[in-house]
Amino acid sequence: MEAAGEAADRGDVGAIPALIGLLDSDDPATRLVAIRSLERLTGETLGYEHAAGEGERGAAIGRWVEWERARADGGVGPAGVSAGEASDG
Repeated sequence: MEAAGEAADRGDVGAIPALIGLLDSDDPATRLVAIRSLERLTGETLGYEHAAGEGERGAAIGRWVEWERARADGGVGPAGVSAGEASDG
């Protein structure tokens, strides 16, 4: 969890895929840190709520996975974070 917060502090957009993976944690505190770090890095939550039911969280994680796929393919995600910026970090 500490590393997730530090990644956001550094503006490390290269950590986004790992943070997305943490959204599926069994630990609500880990999920909270992950989504807040993603929000700090991207300006978005994509509707993810750390305390929501598994189905709602799963749907939101799917949106994050699609967002990351588009960003990796050279698209621009929330807050203008693009694939090019991810490789800079």
